[in-house]
Amino acid sequence: MIYCLDTDILIEYFRGNESIKYRIENLREGDSIGITWLNVYEFFKGIFASGKLEEEKFLIGLVNSAFLMDETYESSRIGGEIYASLKKSGNLINDADILIASIVKHHNAVLVTNNEDHFKRIAGLRVENWLTN
Repeated sequence: MIYCLDTDILIEYFRGNESIKYRIENLREGDSIGITWLNVYEFFKGIFASGKLEEEKFLIGLVNSAFLMDETYESSRIGGEIYASLKKSGNLINDADILIASIVKHHNAVLVTNNEDHFKRIAGLRVENWLTN
């Protein structure tokens, strides 16, 4: 199973959260950590906004050790379906979260996030919160 870390979880991991660290270090055999290019972008936003450019070292290490889940034609299609469904129900979330969810769904992965309120709105998206479980 691929466990895709959302940006809020990446930040907690960077800050040394023991719960996240424990879960990553104790994955079952065959499981892996994934990230999307959108999570990398969001982390970079924080690095540049704060001026803490040395934090990029953490990001480089993570990108080199995790499975980078790329966007594809199919994930874009899934994203369009998610957008339409959420808009129709009046529960629209931001585009970045829709794109992250579409990539995770396309890869049949689990999204690890503390932002359950947004992501639980998306039918068929598997979500876990490693900060509360």
